[in-house]
Amino acid sequence: MYNGKIQLQNAMNCTKLLFNPEIPKANSFKLNYMKDSSDLSLEEEFLNLSQCKIIEELKDCQNEMVCVVLGIIKHVIGGNDWWYAAWVCNKGLLQIPKGCSTLTVISMYRVKFRVIDENDFATFVLFDRDCCLLTKKTCPDLFKEMHHELEPTSVPRVIGDLVKQTIPFKIYVKNDVNSTFDHSFRDRKACAEKDIVTKFKSVVKEFYNLLHLRR
Repeated sequence: MYNGKIQLQNAMNCTKLLFNPEIPKANSFKLNYMKDSSDLSLEEEFLNLSQCKIIEELKDCQNEMVCVVLGIIKHVIGGNDWWYAAWVCNKGLLQIPKGCSTLTVISMYRVKFRVIDENDFATFVLFDRDCCLLTKKTCPDLFKEMHHELEPTSVPRVIGDLVKQTIPFKIYVKNDVNSTFDHSFRDRKACAEKDIVTKFKSVVKEFYNLLHLRR
């Protein structure tokens, strides 16, 4: 069709543009691009360069991807299972610590949160870096402050204070039924900055409106 008229052509070379296609090569490219986000601002990382998803979509996703979900922390799962012991180079004790400068064992965060949104819930697993950012304390420092103040099954107050907070989570989704954390998702970054949370709420509101229109 050209200028309103049907024409017959023999085209040997054609180009088709796809925007955010859900295909393995595209998802792999996006994962590699997002691995190094140290030079990005929080606004760029959470509002401009990441796909917005709801928890229901995470559970239905069949492809490996990174996306951002706005959720409310409902409660902490596992009682005293909020930390683990690791070599100082951040390798688990079951691994041979090749490259470690010293064979020192330290405590690190591994907190499992039950997170909800308007439609669904899931378990998000946060590790040391993000928990340090949210609590503003390292795990060893927190242990020093506690010093026998907690019952064995208790959760530190600084972690418990995160309950009921609304936070954008940058989630790594992997279609792996043999995952260590079955039916859960690993967080790659969490943001509690008030201005980012406020802006992201506005984005999510528009996203939900579009979602309801599609349904």
